[in-house]
Amino acid sequence: MLKKQKIILFLVVSLISLSFLLGYGEKTEGAYVTRENCYWIYACDIKWCRSGYPNLCADCGGGDCQRSGCGGPAGFYTKVYQNSCTGSQYCVNMPLPSLGTRSTCYYISYWYCSGSTPVAVWGSVSGSSCSDAGQPNCCSVSSWSPDPSTVCSGTPFTQTSNCGNTRTAYGSKTCCVAGYGNSCTSAANVCGQTNTGTIQCNGSCSAATPPNSNCLYTVSTVGGAGGTISSASRTVSYGNTATFTITSNAGYLASASGCGGTLAGTTYTTGAITSVCTATATFTAKTLSVSLSVAPSSGNSPLTATLTATVAGTAQGTINYTFYCNRDDDGTNITLPADGKYDGQPATTQAHDCVYSIAGTFSPKVIVERDNGVPSATDKKTVTVFSQPPTAINLSITPPNYCVAGPAATFSWTFSDPDAGDTQGAYQVQVATNPGFSGPGTVIDSGKVSSASNSYATISGILAYNDTYYWRLMVWDDNNTASSWVAGSSFTTPKHAYPTADFSWAPLYPSVNETVLFVDQSTVFGGAIKSAWSWTFQDGSPASSAQPDPIVEFLSNGTKQVVLQITDSDGFVCSSLNKTAGVRLPLPNWKEVAP
Repeated sequence: MLKKQKIILFLVVSLISLSFLLGYGEKTEGAYVTRENCYWIYACDIKWCRSGYPNLCADCGGGDCQRSGCGGPAGFYTKVYQNSCTGSQYCVNMPLPSLGTRSTCYYISYWYCSGSTPVAVWGSVSGSSCSDAGQPNCCSVSSWSPDPSTVCSGTPFTQTSNCGNTRTAYGSKTCCVAGYGNSCTSAANVCGQTNTGTIQCNGSCSAATPPNSNCLYTVSTVGGAGGTISSASRTVSYGNTATFTITSNAGYLASASGCGGTLAGTTYTTGAITSVCTATATFTAKTLSVSLSVAPSSGNSPLTATLTATVAGTAQGTINYTFYCNRDDDGTNITLPADGKYDGQPATTQAHDCVYSIAGTFSPKVIVERDNGVPSATDKKTVTVFSQPPTAINLSITPPNYCVAGPAATFSWTFSDPDAGDTQGAYQVQVATNPGFSGPGTVIDSGKVSSASNSYATISGILAYNDTYYWRLMVWDDNNTASSWVAGSSFTTPKHAYPTADFSWAPLYPSVNETVLFVDQSTVFGGAIKSAWSWTFQDGSPASSAQPDPIVEFLSNGTKQVVLQITDSDGFVCSSLNKTAGVRLPLPNWKEVAP
């Protein structure tokens, strides 16, 4: 009979344990029961009953149940029991309780020792309710603080029985689960997320929203070509900041945005984190440019031109400036010697003077270098240098022989140029009747004559008698640089033509000692009259005469020179006229003889 009872008891215990492990039964409130027994190691405390099996209950007693304390499955309470039979411990796993309703099932379970083996004993408490009157050893829970329906799993709360006893129990409400990527299965996650999200709860969960300091937020990062950001992402507590190191590749410039941060050097510090956010690092290629100005950009040699380079762009650091006074290429390679080298300069402007001593067109250039990995920049300009203007000195006028030609002039000068080696390449002569050389008063304009000649003669028939003329000269050097106008002295042509000397004689072929009559046949002009004569006779007698028509005898035979110079009443003296008279031998003496 005893053996049969043990088998029945084993089956009951097995069925009850199986129902617990499968999670059957309505969750009800518990009761306190006190039993004095030397083998008593487990006090019934909270019971669960499965629908259809009202008398099969399991319980967890002692007030010190722990969730998975002995490694039990999630969702179960695990009780650690001290086996007084053997001195060892063992665990019993039971479903989580809910103290929401009173139970009409008051089975009590306890253990006793059978030798060294604990044996479960099930006892029944009759009655439809748990009360001191009906069941003096059974106390029911009368109050909870706080309301168990609001207490998250693992969070303690206080149970008070109608017997005046209190104990600590633990909530079963699933509020949220700490840990990145877990889900919230009831209400809103305390960190502001519902269901599965990317916000991590930090600390225990609560039905009410705890301080935000219990929340962790993911700060993601985004980088790009041209550099790196130190971390892919980082989890940051509410209100804290995060720092990232941003490293640019050579030739790139970093900027950052997002999460309310600021970039100082290579460190990006976010603002206070209150939500998930992304810190973005952007890398842009650094730029470098230079603008060159020249003042003056043209002028006469020697010309001093100031080159000024102005640097712009996002490149950083000191600057190397290299100047060339004449380098006509677009390259950025540094060739030495350079005309100006200024390395390690902090300023973004730099000047250099170039001196151009000869005429020509030149290409001043600057090359700038700045920052590692940034291409050099260059700019160039054009400078035009003219030779210094030449001039003309020693201007003079040579009049014609007015006895044989009309009004005319030959203008002469000496070319002068301050540029060593320059020679005359051209000239221009203007002659006018007014000093302003304007209007119809300009009677001669040679135009630009490409010639190295230092004189210019007018042709006959252009200038008039009795007029005043002005003349000026411009010369060009062999670089085609012109002088300014150089004025010569004015000149006045004669009042009229000079006398034209002429005479005749008879006999045309005189003999020695024969009387010869010379007759003046000169012509005067402009209303003038003849005022003086000057005769010269070679081997004549007389040898000279001031008479208009002198009588002369030649003292020897042969060719004789006779010269007449005539002066008119205006004092114009024409050049002497020279004629040749042939003188024969003397005539024979005739002696008359009487027949």
